[in-house]
Amino acid sequence: MHDIADAFLMGRFLDTAIRLGTRIMLTSNYAPDGLLSDPKFHERFVPTIEQIKRHFRVIHFDGARDYRFGGEAHPSPRFFSPLDAATTRALQDLFLRYESSGAPQATKVNAAGRPLTAHGVGAALLWADFETLCVESRSHLDYLDLAERWQGIIVDHVHTELLRKPQTLQRLVWLVDILYDRKRALFVASDQPIHAALRGLEGAHDLSRTLSRLAEMQSRAYRNTLDDAIDRPTPTERKPQRRATLLPPRWHHPDAAP
Repeated sequence: MHDIADAFLMGRFLDTAIRLGTRIMLTSNYAPDGLLSDPKFHERFVPTIEQIKRHFRVIHFDGARDYRFGGEAHPSPRFFSPLDAATTRALQDLFLRYESSGAPQATKVNAAGRPLTAHGVGAALLWADFETLCVESRSHLDYLDLAERWQGIIVDHVHTELLRKPQTLQRLVWLVDILYDRKRALFVASDQPIHAALRGLEGAHDLSRTLSRLAEMQSRAYRNTLDDAIDRPTPTERKPQRRATLLPPRWHHPDAAP
């Protein structure tokens, strides 16, 4: 938890839930004392932290291994580098694999009321540049809107030196988190492998979690709504159901021949 407004809402929620005797299980990437770590706000959240420690049993999962790393790769690549002609062709093939509307065409869409220029817009897939998705001024509300409307997003032309800007890095973290939470597909084309570019950077909250989620999102284990929609049989592919024909009961006289 890093936002002071979220912290106050959480505090009020816990006050009410504890007073009503509600049973709650909470998960966090941080121990209670590490919540809202920003020194400008931390002291104001200490009463809630003390309440958590007083009313909850805290269980630490300190395993050294992150099981999202090292999983079996998805049979279709998710992340592409470098930014060359082969990557462009791969993204075009990718778009056509999921969209039957034909070759992608540049168009403009809105994200939470703000314009966004895209390379291609389909029923399930949005293809846009990193510049317009994460470098331009956007909020998490933009990404929530996109995740509600598309099952997958292609983030193209990621020039990784731009990730050294904290605002740009934070927007990428928001985008990844929102797509992951909603089980959307993510495809990234960058000038160098995205994991290598993100390691060691500073300026965004929970970057280690983002790296972990990115690892899972390119694995076979990551079930997403885009692939689920493709794998689901269409109405014409479904096998017809057998229907029983109900006949009226036959009356049989006991003296009649069988």
